[in-house]
Amino acid sequence: MSKLTGGPAAQILKSYLGLMDKYDYYFFNELWPENYDYEKATTFTEADQAFLSANKEEFADRFQTVLLKKNLYLNGFMGPIGMMWTQQAYEEQHTTPKKSN
Repeated sequence: MSKLTGGPAAQILKSYLGLMDKYDYYFFNELWPENYDYEKATTFTEADQAFLSANKEEFADRFQTVLLKKNLYLNGFMGPIGMMWTQQAYEEQHTTPKKSN
């Protein structure tokens, strides 16, 4: 992430740890998968939606927390590409007009 953003690695890690601590009730509300799961990382559950919509002023921090949570797994971290996939999935779900019957 440091290479991608140009920010210092220590500051990025501190930021992520701060989000994990601030939103621990969401971040640690379930077991992490052993391996990366694309479907899980790009699907937004009711719990994810509720967390994101709970405070509009904190949406940016909450969204970063969701991206981080969905891309961490016991054997590693998917990194910027995984976070991008998760972000794209969210944007597709929230900008595509829904079809009516």
